[in-house]
Amino acid sequence: MKTSRISLHQMFTLLVLFLSSTATLTSIGRYSGQDIWIVFLISSVLGTILYTLYYRISKLNEFEPLPNILKETFGKWLGTLLNIGYIGYFFYITTGLLKSIGDMIGISLMVDASMILILVLLMIPVVYGMIIGVNTI
Repeated sequence: MKTSRISLHQMFTLLVLFLSSTATLTSIGRYSGQDIWIVFLISSVLGTILYTLYYRISKLNEFEPLPNILKETFGKWLGTLLNIGYIGYFFYITTGLLKSIGDMIGISLMVDASMILILVLLMIPVVYGMIIGVNTI
């Protein structure tokens, strides 16, 4: 299977778009009111630092995937446990954001639609993007 990679600029753009959209949907964005730009600024800086950390770790390990790096660094058992925790954390965050976006769409655009229908319609482009790769979209 051919692996596609995105450039540093594309990754930074995805990071900024992700942070700006999630800050408005989560409770942090709701409670900050007109000061949401401060939340966006802080989250952009922290997200950029985290991305740089991931990039440097990946560069030190010859751009191996993070699960392989964790297994090499922490051993088979602890590395596998960390990988499961990593996957679980991102699954938890993803489902929370999907529910927030579904609620927003259900309240504002598709008032009479079933929440399951809204969530399935939101997942179709996500699954499609995962199948064909982010770079080809």
